[in-house]
Amino acid sequence: MKVIIIGAGPAGLITALRLKLANNAQPVIYELRAKPSNIGGAIQLPPNGVRLLDRLGLLPRIQARAFSGSHLMLHSTRSEVLVDLDRAAATRKDVNFEYMRILRGDLMDVLMEAVHEQKITIHFSKQLKSIEETGSDVGVTFADGHHDRGELLLGCDGIHSAVRSLHIDPSVHPEYTGISNMFGLLPTSALEAANFPIEPALHATMTTNGMLGLSPYSREGNHLYWFFSQSVPLPGDHSREGWQATGEREVNRFKDQLLGSLEGATGAWIQTLKDVVQKTDSIKFYPVFKLPAESKWFSDHCLLMGDAAHAMPPHLGQGTSMALEDAFLLSRLLEDNSRPLSDVFSLYQTVRRPRTSEIGKASVGRATGRHTVSPFMQRIRELGIGIGFQLYKAANLQYFGVGTDRDVIMYDIMEVPLSLVP
Repeated sequence: MKVIIIGAGPAGLITALRLKLANNAQPVIYELRAKPSNIGGAIQLPPNGVRLLDRLGLLPRIQARAFSGSHLMLHSTRSEVLVDLDRAAATRKDVNFEYMRILRGDLMDVLMEAVHEQKITIHFSKQLKSIEETGSDVGVTFADGHHDRGELLLGCDGIHSAVRSLHIDPSVHPEYTGISNMFGLLPTSALEAANFPIEPALHATMTTNGMLGLSPYSREGNHLYWFFSQSVPLPGDHSREGWQATGEREVNRFKDQLLGSLEGATGAWIQTLKDVVQKTDSIKFYPVFKLPAESKWFSDHCLLMGDAAHAMPPHLGQGTSMALEDAFLLSRLLEDNSRPLSDVFSLYQTVRRPRTSEIGKASVGRATGRHTVSPFMQRIRELGIGIGFQLYKAANLQYFGVGTDRDVIMYDIMEVPLSLVP
């Protein structure tokens, strides 16, 4: 089967690799950009996604670049540790994989290397202009006049998918969540000696203006990724240019605003955060969008995958893992050559829609702590969390997976009983 894939981000590359290796398909990838995109921060890979990267044979290469660890620490603005949690404690005996964090550029390098080894063709600078389906195949035409045909077309081209807007469902548009993120990257060598080493973990601190997160993203732990997630109103001009102006304004005032919100905060951890923020030269801004849960995913020969189908906020860190699950499920469904594409797509949606909707809702729910509160309410919130976690530890709820996303990361797309799906 010849498979045309639109989009050479992680979703497109992962899908091409899985279909080539497991289904002996002939994927060809078309990408809008002139070269592979390394834009972005550091991606979280939870155990459910890491397991699938292992099945792709890519885990050793990922491990050589990524930070691995499941420790979560929530700090107060007085530098107290409110929560100290092993997120994989309840699943480690069954799913022996840790949470990982890897620079998006490093993940792309690993995927591109594997794609080249499999001799999968990628065409860059290809702007999709039209899609035409017949009874037996699908054709695509690009702005430069290039044309191609295949039995299957996969839209792996992200939240602003051209496959969706041109062909599958032009009525669907991304929705702003009300939350925007800023992030930065920093080598630990830039920090004052008193503020390093930082314990290898995902650290979070809720401020009066939003949530600040910090994590290593390299295997050696000598490079840090930090993000600040906060409520930002929709700009009056919400075009690309309007968002660019909003982003520039938010970034320009960010350091003063954050340091101002921490002005009364004390302790070693707060001094570390201030050092990290002050030493960061380049800060990136991006608004967080999602797609409606019930949007259309397929037509006769075309299927949307990854963010093109079910983009969600990053607060649960499941975006790349959802794309991995998509690719492995499609591969399973295509193993039966007698199954028509209409049945493949119907089964795919029946399995994936509840899962991605659940993860999407949970991701939206994690926006708590990213909204502006008064200093008084901030202190009340910290006291409540601290007391709650002490009771949590006393009841040994971590052992039962309470509060650790146990069901989310235990999920195995290869074990879903397709025979029981209507």
